[in-house]
Amino acid sequence: VAWIYSGGWTTYAGAGPLNNTSHYANVIDSEAEITFSGSGFSLTYVKANNRGWIDIYVDGTFTSRINAYNSTVVWRATWTSPMFTPGVHTVRLVHGGSGTYIDVDAINILP
Repeated sequence: VAWIYSGGWTTYAGAGPLNNTSHYANVIDSEAEITFSGSGFSLTYVKANNRGWIDIYVDGTFTSRINAYNSTVVWRATWTSPMFTPGVHTVRLVHGGSGTYIDVDAINILP
């Protein structure tokens, strides 16, 4: 399963994220998309004082907004999606504004 990134994404390599790597974007409307087979997912991301909104779309429909702002850095913060009908789904994460950056660390697919 591979992510497709569009917009202003940069790879981060270093201590903090799972497997010491993640991607971050500082351009509003940057997108990260992945297609999976399952009934839901858990997203791992970074919270910090310069982080903004992560808008989540599943199968083209707006599902939720994560506020990734936090006064201190929180590596490996998680958000779990609602459950969907089992099958193939496409998740699109969009930099929704409010802060400078959003991060995509990892995704865990739920059966």
